[in-house]
Amino acid sequence: MEKLEHFLELGGTKKDITLLVISGIALIVSIFDLVPLPFDASWAAIILCGIPIILEAVIGLVTAFDIKADGLVSLALIASVCIGEDFAAGEVAFIMQLGGLLEELTVARARAGIEKLVHLTPQTARVILGGKETAVPAEDVKVGEDSSIQRMIRLVQSADAGKAKIVGLADRWTTWIVVIALTAAALTWIFSGEIIRAVTILVVFCPCALVLATPTAIMAAIGNATKHGFLVREGDALERLAAVKKITFDKTGTLTYGTPRVVLVHSALPSLTDSELYRLCAAAERYSEHPLGKAITHCCQQETGEALEEGENFQMVPGRGVSARVDEKVILAGNAELLAEHHIAIPEEAAKAADTQLSQGCTVTYTAVDGVGSDIAVDAADIALVDDEVKELPHLIALSKRMMRTIKLNITFSLTLNFIAIVLAITGTLNPVVGALVHNAGSMLVITNSALLLKWRQTASQSFASADAKSV
Repeated sequence: MEKLEHFLELGGTKKDITLLVISGIALIVSIFDLVPLPFDASWAAIILCGIPIILEAVIGLVTAFDIKADGLVSLALIASVCIGEDFAAGEVAFIMQLGGLLEELTVARARAGIEKLVHLTPQTARVILGGKETAVPAEDVKVGEDSSIQRMIRLVQSADAGKAKIVGLADRWTTWIVVIALTAAALTWIFSGEIIRAVTILVVFCPCALVLATPTAIMAAIGNATKHGFLVREGDALERLAAVKKITFDKTGTLTYGTPRVVLVHSALPSLTDSELYRLCAAAERYSEHPLGKAITHCCQQETGEALEEGENFQMVPGRGVSARVDEKVILAGNAELLAEHHIAIPEEAAKAADTQLSQGCTVTYTAVDGVGSDIAVDAADIALVDDEVKELPHLIALSKRMMRTIKLNITFSLTLNFIAIVLAITGTLNPVVGALVHNAGSMLVITNSALLLKWRQTASQSFASADAKSV
C-alpha cells in the first residue's frame, strides 16, 4: 500500500493538471464526437481521473477502514460504467479531480506564512574548525536545527487542524452520512427501479463540503495568525481561544518592559542647564547597579550619543543613591533622604515639579513579552509570539471567533446543500453529471469562504461594535 500511495503522489500538481487537461479534451471529443474512435473518448477521463479516485478509496478502506467520500464516488463511477453511462462516469471523475486540485491549491495558500519563515533561514553558517572560522552550508550544521527560525517553522508545521474537537465532530457526522447515503441509494433503486437515481445519490451525498468545512477554516486562520506574528502549535488552540472571555497578564515584563526610562530632566539652578545636569547625574551613576541609575546612564548615552565621563570617588549609599566627583564637583544622585542626610534643602520649584510629575503618573510603559528565545515558554504554549508584540492579541482573539463563525457557516451550508441535492436526486431531477457539478460547487464555496480568513482583518467599526456590545 505504501508503494501505491507513493505512486499516486508522483508528479505532484503538474501531473494533476496534465491529467485534467487530457481528460477535459477527451470529454469534449466525446460529447461532440469530433474524432471517430473505436471506443468512447470519455474512457480517457475515466482512466486518468477515475482510477486514482478508486485507488485512494481502496487505500483508505484497507489501511484505516475509512469509508468516506472517495468510496461513494468510486461506487458511483463503477455503477455508471456498468449501466453504460461512460460520459457521466468520465465527467464525474473529471469534476471530482478538478475540485480536489482547486482545494489543494487554495489550502496551500494557508502555508504561505511557513514558506516565508523558511526563506528567512540562513543559507550558510560560520563554524570554527582547527582554530579558523569557516563558512559551511547551514544544512550541514546540526546545531542549525535548534535555531530560532527552525524552531518557529517546526512550531507552525506541527499545528494539525485534525486535533480540533470540532473536526472530530464533523468526521463523525461524515461517517453517518456515508451509511445513510448507501442506504438511500439502495432504497431508491429498489423502489424506483432506476439505478441512475441511485448513482446520482451516491455522487451528491459525498460529504466533501462537510469534510472541508472545518480544516480549511482552521488552516486559513493559522496562516493569518502566522502573518501577524503568532505561531499556532495546536490545531484546537484557536478553537479554545474563541471561548476565552477574560485574559490575565503578569504586568511586569509582559505589558511593560520592567525597565525605567528618563522622561524629564528639571534643573532648579539657573546656572545649571537641564542637559548639563543630565550629563553630571549620568556620569555619577555610571557604575551604579540600581535600575534607576542604569536607566539614567543608558538614556543619557542613547540621547546624546556621547560616552559618559569617568567619575571619581564613586560611593553607593544603600537605600539612598550614589555620590561621585565629576568635573571637580561632588555629585549626589538619589532620593530626597540622600539630600536630607547631607543637609541639602530641595528648592521649592524642584519640589513642585516633582509633585506635578508624580500626580500625572509619569511612569512610561511599553508592551513586551519574553520572545521565541524562551524555550520553556514556547514549548509549553499552544500559541507563541514571534516579535514580542502583544498589541496584535486583540486581532488573534477576534480571528479565532471569526474562524468559529466561518466553520459553523460552512457546516450549515454544506448540510443544507446536501439535503436539497439528495431530494432532487431521489425525485430524478438531477443526473450524475449535474450532481457532480453541484457537489463540487458546494466544496469550492466552502473552500472560498474559508480562504477569506487568510486576509481577514478586524476593522475599526467591528472593534467599536464589539466594545459597545460588551459595555451593554
